[in-house]
Amino acid sequence: MPIYKQLAGIAVVVALMATITSITAQSGRTPAVRSGPDVLYWPPAAAPQLENTGIWQAEPILVSGASAYRRGEFLYQDFLYDDAGADTERAENAHESIGDPRALVCATPCPGGPAGDYTYPSNRAYAGNAADLVEVRVKLLGTATAIRLTYNTMLEPERVAATLVFGDSASPMPLPFGANMSARGETVVTVHGAHAEVTRLSGGGGGGTATASADVNRRQVEVQVPFATFDPRGRRDVRLLAAVGLWDAAGNRYLIPQAKADDAHPGGAGKTASPPAFFNAAFRYDEPTRMSFNGNGIVGGGWKEDQQAAVLASGDLSPLAATIDFAKLKNGVNDDMPDARGGVPRSGVLHRILASHFEEAQGRGAAPSLLPERCQAEPCVPQLAGQLQPYTVYVPRKAPPTGGYRVVLALHGSGGNYNTYTGTPMMTELGERGDGWIVLVPDARGPSYWYYGVSLADAFEIWSDAARHYKLSFSGAAVTGASMGGYATYKVAALFPDLFAAASPVIPCATSGNGQNAPRGTSGHVKPLLPSLRHVPTMSWNGEIDPTCRYPAAVEVNDELDRLGYRYGFVTVHEFPHSSLPDYRPMAAWFEAAPVTRDPAHVTYVVNAHMLDPKRGINPDHAYWVSGLKVRSVNADAPFGTVEVVSHGFGAGDAPALATQSANGTLVCKTGPCRPAALACAPGSRCDVPLEPRYTNRSKSWGATVATARRNELDVKATNIAELTIDPQRAKVDCDAAVKVESDGPLVVSLAGCSKPVKIVPVSGTR
Repeated sequence: MPIYKQLAGIAVVVALMATITSITAQSGRTPAVRSGPDVLYWPPAAAPQLENTGIWQAEPILVSGASAYRRGEFLYQDFLYDDAGADTERAENAHESIGDPRALVCATPCPGGPAGDYTYPSNRAYAGNAADLVEVRVKLLGTATAIRLTYNTMLEPERVAATLVFGDSASPMPLPFGANMSARGETVVTVHGAHAEVTRLSGGGGGGTATASADVNRRQVEVQVPFATFDPRGRRDVRLLAAVGLWDAAGNRYLIPQAKADDAHPGGAGKTASPPAFFNAAFRYDEPTRMSFNGNGIVGGGWKEDQQAAVLASGDLSPLAATIDFAKLKNGVNDDMPDARGGVPRSGVLHRILASHFEEAQGRGAAPSLLPERCQAEPCVPQLAGQLQPYTVYVPRKAPPTGGYRVVLALHGSGGNYNTYTGTPMMTELGERGDGWIVLVPDARGPSYWYYGVSLADAFEIWSDAARHYKLSFSGAAVTGASMGGYATYKVAALFPDLFAAASPVIPCATSGNGQNAPRGTSGHVKPLLPSLRHVPTMSWNGEIDPTCRYPAAVEVNDELDRLGYRYGFVTVHEFPHSSLPDYRPMAAWFEAAPVTRDPAHVTYVVNAHMLDPKRGINPDHAYWVSGLKVRSVNADAPFGTVEVVSHGFGAGDAPALATQSANGTLVCKTGPCRPAALACAPGSRCDVPLEPRYTNRSKSWGATVATARRNELDVKATNIAELTIDPQRAKVDCDAAVKVESDGPLVVSLAGCSKPVKIVPVSGTR
């Protein structure tokens, strides 16, 4: 039988040493204990690139690869960090992007990085991102057409240039200033810094004027093209092309890539004798999703610039043109062209832009790690350092239920990005499940930061951003992720258990005590955090022959869940390597069947002091109705504090753990074999696995909750905890509750909102 059918607490100081002392509360105010980290609830951040000034009024689209008419402006939103230029090594690439291949699949694994091969000069003035276009706007003025270009990074605007091509022609013609590309068009405006120069393609040379100005704070360049230079008024079909490269001020021409970058020159020329100058081009409405066949599954990836890389390599920019209706601009028509080609999509996979609260630096950084101890010693600038960050969201095609869509947070693996799950069955199987689920995929600031610091904050910032655009429910979110993302699935669910109904790690790098596969050894792996998952059932997927995230480490983690008596499913797929999950229906069923637990009678929580990051709004120091947890003693190897609090006010005891079960079966995928037989594996890859692999599902569930007599009592057992606060209202007790305390050292216990002394009842073993 297929597996999916089987899954049908400011206030009172209590010195617990030689004597017990109670002191009255300092305040009667009850703190709001919110599920999840603080950053999830922060108000929107303001990003200068998204600000309007002067003549510009329209709100940005914030959906990449889309255009709209808003308040008399035509807007195009580009992709972020997609500025890798031309694919100059086409002979080595296994993918093909010209035409309209909306789902590319490589016979051998495609590179997880960009398709383009360009690299920036090492001079910090370029910030590794200077030619990254964020937005293009067009507006009609009284005597001219205004164009605004917004960049992701702008330190020295004169080092960057943009070519704007207006109109059409019968055939492509060379673009000026050594761009090494051609295009169909009539009039070209080349903008570098605050200078604009006009070229007539048909006759060559000059032929009109244009003006430009740069706003370094907003990272915007505004161009005005008089009607005497190019007049689009009344026309509904004006073609516009826009591409960006680096500028050689001394030579008054584009700076062309050479073989390898140095301080003053870009690299990436590859096999191209005359490499195109452009790093980034606009109006890409048909960027494909690059897919890879990885072992026994299909994964997405790439930076949504495969089409751009191929078009630039072709030497003809013409395919990347927008057609603008200037009558709409004149009449101030508002038209998002929903779901039309070039318009703003309302459902399915969307590539959104987040204005983060954090900008470590403009452009790109190169920090190899974001571990706290490293970032205290020296600034950690992540690979995606800027304020604007990309993320993917899958929006169900059905209308949201009354309470809103439930959320699946999907965390990418090491080497992946926000497109890791784009195009895979995860999006549709989870997204269209039941009443519909929103699937959110962060980029996490880079490929391999193990969800520490700003990398972890990114996952919750995109969630907060999505909630401003879509109707979301907090009634039972779920979390999943593969490989490094599988490690983070355990980690995130354990840090914020009251936020999630269920978790499902896939081929997780769970690690054992030696710290293999994940950072920081014992203090960084997930096993010590597992007690926090009392009310978050997990289903993990594990490859028996996984050479990357070791299967024995996954077994060790699951054995601990079994020892704790927690609910889980541990699926071992036999003869299965480190690979993506081929069928997400069992995961979807697992998520759907698990309602979130908001106020349980029994709270177990582990604090890892190394994972507290208040600067980033990451505060894993609370769960359910217990908050303000502080670890008493912190050292490098043992930063943990554990608390168990049982409230007798619910009249409910723990549900009994049932006997561990085991079931075997064959993984039968939805649309045929789990491994496409027609695709070959890379030489040396372990891909000789069955098309329908066998699995064993080891699982544990709970029986019915045991009813008990209601009592105004709390039992507290703490290890290495200095302080904690209990919300008596949510714990179903009052300020007269008797608090039985067992602790291994001094402890501050508070009943929020209570002015009476806490009734402490010491327990044998308390020091």
